[in-house]
Amino acid sequence: MKKGILLFGIWTSLLILAVIPCQTVVGQALAEGSIPSKSINEILIESNHLPVSDRIDIYHKFKATYKNKQQLEENMNLYGYTLFWDGKASEALEIFKVLVTDFSDSANTYDSLAEVYLAIGDKEQALIHYEKALAMDPDNFNAEDQIESIKNPDQKPLSAEEKFYKVYTVEEYRSDLDQLKSTLLEVHPNALKFISKGNFDKLIAVKKALITEQTTYAEFAWHCSEVVANINCSHTSTLGFWEANKMLPQEVRFPLQTRLIDGCLYIIDPLNNSDQLSTKDEIIGINGIAVKELISQIYRYIASQGFIETSKTHEFNKWSTGMISYALGFPKEYVIEVKGKKDPVLLKMAVYNSDPNRDESKVHCGGDLCIEYIDREKRIARMTISSFNYYRWSNFAEFQNFVDLAMAEFSDNETEQLIIDVRGNTGGSPESSIHLLKYLIDEPFLYSSRAEYDGKTEKDEGEKLIMPAENGYKGNLYFLIDGEGNSTTGHFMSLVRERNLGVIIGEELGSNQFCSAGRKRCRLSNTKLLYDVAINTHVSTATTLPDEVGILPHHYVTQSIDEYTEGKDAVKAFALDLISQKMDWTPTSGYHSSYFLEADPTWDKELFQIPIHFAPDIPLRGVEDARFPIGWAKKDSSTFWSYAFAWNVDVKEPLSAAELEANLILYFDGLMNMEKRSKEYNVDMTTASIVKTELDNGKLNYTGKVNTFDGFFEKVPLSFNVKAEQYYCDQLGRVIVLFRFSKQPFESEVWKLLHTVKMPDDICEP
Repeated sequence: MKKGILLFGIWTSLLILAVIPCQTVVGQALAEGSIPSKSINEILIESNHLPVSDRIDIYHKFKATYKNKQQLEENMNLYGYTLFWDGKASEALEIFKVLVTDFSDSANTYDSLAEVYLAIGDKEQALIHYEKALAMDPDNFNAEDQIESIKNPDQKPLSAEEKFYKVYTVEEYRSDLDQLKSTLLEVHPNALKFISKGNFDKLIAVKKALITEQTTYAEFAWHCSEVVANINCSHTSTLGFWEANKMLPQEVRFPLQTRLIDGCLYIIDPLNNSDQLSTKDEIIGINGIAVKELISQIYRYIASQGFIETSKTHEFNKWSTGMISYALGFPKEYVIEVKGKKDPVLLKMAVYNSDPNRDESKVHCGGDLCIEYIDREKRIARMTISSFNYYRWSNFAEFQNFVDLAMAEFSDNETEQLIIDVRGNTGGSPESSIHLLKYLIDEPFLYSSRAEYDGKTEKDEGEKLIMPAENGYKGNLYFLIDGEGNSTTGHFMSLVRERNLGVIIGEELGSNQFCSAGRKRCRLSNTKLLYDVAINTHVSTATTLPDEVGILPHHYVTQSIDEYTEGKDAVKAFALDLISQKMDWTPTSGYHSSYFLEADPTWDKELFQIPIHFAPDIPLRGVEDARFPIGWAKKDSSTFWSYAFAWNVDVKEPLSAAELEANLILYFDGLMNMEKRSKEYNVDMTTASIVKTELDNGKLNYTGKVNTFDGFFEKVPLSFNVKAEQYYCDQLGRVIVLFRFSKQPFESEVWKLLHTVKMPDDICEP
């Protein structure tokens, strides 16, 4: 029997800073460049407490050490943006002024300076510098748009719905197809690696022939998706399916939530068709087209690396309600054939679809980086690495410290079996991958066999001999992978596979040792369609592996529909079965590292490791299970800012009221970014008052208030009424505290709703 996404977090989504539009997404390209052991970014970030003039002096002293001037510019540009994103626009302005002087021939420096001027309200200076940027780089569509916006502030851009139905001329569409073709071939370093020139030309000709005077922008965008997807590069796409999904009207969207498993399409939520369909029903045809044929057609439009299909499956499962609509030409009604049902079913259109759908079974121990112990003796551990997105110019130290401390802890605990879970890891910096491999490879090694990018002047870190860590991991290794593993994850797992570092479990990885990386964001002249094109080439030293397929597991394990609906992590379970064949072990409490609260299934939920990434100073270790009722984030809802969360932490005795207060202050100061907000809005930092009220059947009850700031929605002071109940599990050496929060007074109806969130009766059982 076959066994067994990027989790879209509530707080994670809210805490993401705005992505600044730019022509070249330097990300991995910069990180893979030639950099000193400590970059200028790291030095300046460490000096952020100094006046900006002093930091500029440091830059002037340091810049001579950079042989690669392009990289110096990019590093400093990123430093300026880190200040800008952190709300320090005036400091960023001074940095960009220096860059305009030192790199006066760079359009990007003028664009960056213009952006800060615009943010602080100086439209005159913004216009001057945007016009300079555009004159130096006529392809800078960001500058072009900003100039138009400044000069014509009353002109509104097309709405998503207007864009969907808009029709351009046949000549405009065909001209844009020619531009798309030439840009892909000119910019992408490996454009014809997986498709011949003849077949690519033929595809463009076919798409041109399909254009008519009635072709809408949405239809054209779908055509372009297939053109770009045929480059077979995961770093080259029409922005994934995000933009296409955003403009799709609800009235033509496929009205069922589905999941594709091993080629079979199952219903996971019938939405408002529950009177005639059930969860786990298998769809075998839609509007007269067999599912297998329809999926095969849709896959041609989804970008992926080489000929890997597992990544296409994950992408389809996120956006199926939209992709089915695009593939069928936006029908007004849907008729499906269901396995076991004699007659076709005419579907009622849904009024709302919650794309993308989350896989709650793949619960990590919280956050992108975390460890959990599977057994009481701590001989079995799982290390979750959900991202390698840690760069020397910003946050690499966080990854480095996590890995160093984790490996030291495994050594102290004599952990014998280590599961490294990289499912859903879409990549990041090579230095993060290299740092982890130092603990897994016991001899000097090379990471990269090929690293090609503009401005390179010497070998980068991956091309130099890397020495293993002194306290490398000595036990047995297991690696959990899936089709979402992309980019740097492919490099990491290629070395794992070729060097046979451990047992690999799951499905074909979404990437391998070959990667066309980095991105240049481009735009078509007439339709303004955006797309990303890879600009670099990076190949690991595992060159004996094929470039066309992803890293293959030793044990193919995927999740059945029953396991999905029951929330069972089949891949992790398979790994534990293998470990059980080697040793006897006693599991920890099942509530230690997973969702444990009992709540309405319609509520959103999120799991965090404690200390939480936005409140790292909380002196507790464990997990937080958070639950959010419908409407909690809507200002006009009765449940606005009403939610509950529970902390399940390693503590030897109950927490005092004073400790609860102190930890809540740290929590909300971090969540609301109060250090910044207090200065920006002239408000006080968070305060909390918690009072113990009674002892009830072994639990301690508390009531109180938290005064903080709404950093997400209204940008005003925010006061929570709080109720809490604390459980002490002496056999487990754990404390569980369930907090309920609301702006509403205790006598309001919302508190009855919050009290439907409960602790399981067996929460303290081993």
